[in-house]
Amino acid sequence: MRVASLALFCFFVCFAVSQRVKDEDYAFTPHHRVHKNCVHGVPDGTKIRREHDGSFSLFYRDGRLSTMPRCEHEPMAMHGRAWKAWTQYHNLDGFTFMSATWPTPPAPSKPTSSEILYYWPGTEPDDNSFVLQPVLQYGSTPAGGGMYWAVASWYVGDRAFYSNLVNATTGDMMFGTMTAQSNSSWAIMSENSATKQSVSLEVDNIVTQTYAYCVLEAYNLFNCANEYPAGTTSEPFTNLVTDVNGVSSTPQWESMTKDPRICNEHTTITNPTEVAIVWSE
Repeated sequence: MRVASLALFCFFVCFAVSQRVKDEDYAFTPHHRVHKNCVHGVPDGTKIRREHDGSFSLFYRDGRLSTMPRCEHEPMAMHGRAWKAWTQYHNLDGFTFMSATWPTPPAPSKPTSSEILYYWPGTEPDDNSFVLQPVLQYGSTPAGGGMYWAVASWYVGDRAFYSNLVNATTGDMMFGTMTAQSNSSWAIMSENSATKQSVSLEVDNIVTQTYAYCVLEAYNLFNCANEYPAGTTSEPFTNLVTDVNGVSSTPQWESMTKDPRICNEHTTITNPTEVAIVWSE
């Protein structure tokens, strides 16, 4: 009996260690966590083509071409634990355009070196398998950064690709667009409207996008008053525009939340063109 109990104890210890190692192998990417070997920075303007076998071809502005196989490591759960509050608009006819503006909030009053905040609009297909997103970030992320705000364009699926970062300061307005082009190609543009600096990615062979989002993600956040933006408890997304099949569509936003939430994160919907992410100190 003692031997069996010892064996069972060892099993659970080994399982816990293996899970910890597994977790540490995954990056804190926006949307969902992707294995660190499958997260890639690419120069502004890179065209990324999703091949039908799951591999990727990358076309650079200087004429270079590179290829990558499908990531051998499955991503962690879509819409993972970092998702706190968001609005979503579901339309099976498929989006062809989305745009939003959102401000750069103040920095947290007492940030930690491990916390990451992501605020982003984005689109994804019906199976939630990947996302197109311009992302405002705070903290040290796979794209770089630190204890300051910056924005980048992302594609996140089984592999994740991100553009260069554009720095932002409190009060700068971000402008992001996701635009369907010809041949199932989409452009993801992220702009700091105050400095007129922008970065973009283009992704080919994109299936129909049926979800539009405005999202708050928070990794490694434990203190509401110290680690969310100081002096505010709201992040608005305004001038929201969605096109369906090339025609302007009035968004029908739903408010969504996901536990664990320690700061009562939730959303408010003012009208179809303005929503906000809200939290408590």
